[in-house]
Amino acid sequence: MDIIQSISKFLKESRAEIKKVNWLARPQLISYTLMVLGFMLATGVFLGSLDWGFAFLLRKFVLGAE
Repeated sequence: MDIIQSISKFLKESRAEIKKVNWLARPQLISYTLMVLGFMLATGVFLGSLDWGFAFLLRKFVLGAE
């Protein structure tokens, strides 16, 4: 089998598999996207506050700077 036939077979099989996928409805997609963005924002705020807190403690107690 040459490379052109292999690529053609791969594309045909890929198309057949994509037709089997159950795609989300638009409202579900928007809802899930907003949940992911909210979780990312909350995680960023949490990790940012930890970073700020540890930096403050390091400056205050270890380095002795104010």
